[in-house]
Amino acid sequence: MVGLAKIAIHELYQAIGYHPKFEKLKDGNANTAFITHANKTYALSEQHLPFEINIPKSDEEFGIHSEGYSTFDD
Repeated sequence: MVGLAKIAIHELYQAIGYHPKFEKLKDGNANTAFITHANKTYALSEQHLPFEINIPKSDEEFGIHSEGYSTFDD
């Protein structure tokens, strides 16, 4: 529920043109769930920003690559 409140506050901030610093939301481990959105894969945790990961789908390379936190602004 806290995560939904943070998203709502973020949307309100964007609507009024305020861009807060998200450093506080970038200090956790995203290990609650995985989700795919817009052909990107994210590791999620309720208290932090989504963390984008890349899972190569080729026979030559296997593993998970960290891309970083996402605010969906890009």
